[in-house]
Amino acid sequence: MVWFGLVWFGLVWFGLVWFGESVPEFDNACKIAIQADLLLVIGTSLQVYPAASLLDQVRFGIPVFLVSPDMDFVPANVTWYQENAATKLPELVESFINKGLVG
Repeated sequence: MVWFGLVWFGLVWFGLVWFGESVPEFDNACKIAIQADLLLVIGTSLQVYPAASLLDQVRFGIPVFLVSPDMDFVPANVTWYQENAATKLPELVESFINKGLVG
């Protein structure tokens, strides 16, 4: 099972959360991240918690992909695409499909 940060291929959108608000369904998101075969993170600096801590929930060796134009720091286990999500995401998802990672 693969979970993205948006509704696509029957997957999940966690919605918009303003600064200081609690993250709805965050506990469920952590449970999903633990079971993920890959994690695709889109458009974040990984500076805002608790959402940034989802990367800590992924099992060792599970591929983590990040699409974001600007980053101050990229964790060692993350493949970073320094691109706009609108242009990179279709290409990346197509490559996941071609490799049999999503279906």
